[in-house]
Amino acid sequence: MRICILDVETSGLSSEKSEVIEVAALVFSTSDNTILQSISTLIPAKTNEAEKINKIPTSALLNVVNHENYLSLIRQTILTNDLIISHNRTFDEVWIRKLYPFDEIPQWICSATEIKWSVNETYRGRYSLMQLCIDNEIPVWKPHRAYSDCLSLYHVLQRRSDFMSLLQQTIKHPRRLYLANIDFESKDLVKSYGFIWNRLIPQKWAGYCTENELVSFPFTVTPAS
Repeated sequence: MRICILDVETSGLSSEKSEVIEVAALVFSTSDNTILQSISTLIPAKTNEAEKINKIPTSALLNVVNHENYLSLIRQTILTNDLIISHNRTFDEVWIRKLYPFDEIPQWICSATEIKWSVNETYRGRYSLMQLCIDNEIPVWKPHRAYSDCLSLYHVLQRRSDFMSLLQQTIKHPRRLYLANIDFESKDLVKSYGFIWNRLIPQKWAGYCTENELVSFPFTVTPAS
């Protein structure tokens, strides 16, 4: 299987006002256990309001040339692999689809929410890429740059001997975000099942679960829209 790890950096969080300023794709083979290709490029922009986070100076964005060639290669890379993984797919996909108005693309999974990395059966939060690196003894190098984040996720995947099992389970039974339907008196119960107050959805008990797990809850849940 060929897997494409995909990441973007943007000039801000507004999907209307901000721009994609960096995109990266890293392709690896599960059968050969190695990286096959990696492509990344900055994209010209006049401002970068997120410079304090991604450390990309505006001067560098104004100095980019030939980025169209790299973007074209990344588009081909996305379309010609078996699976796409992003660490925060809901964010990355919005921006990728702005760059490339695809009709059809390979299956795309989120390593932050859909893969159940933890052996702790009750953990239902989002997984931080930095924490996954720390847990798997992977050095963190230049976080919030598109290519370095792709590389970090690749090394996390490589470090996990159960990666293919995790991947197969995710493809069959991805974790989705659900709301717990409870009254205030039941908060300790839903907390014991890993649901989290306010952090995933404001003023709600929420958690990421597989469909198979839903039948074990002694309370009802509703898919988060």
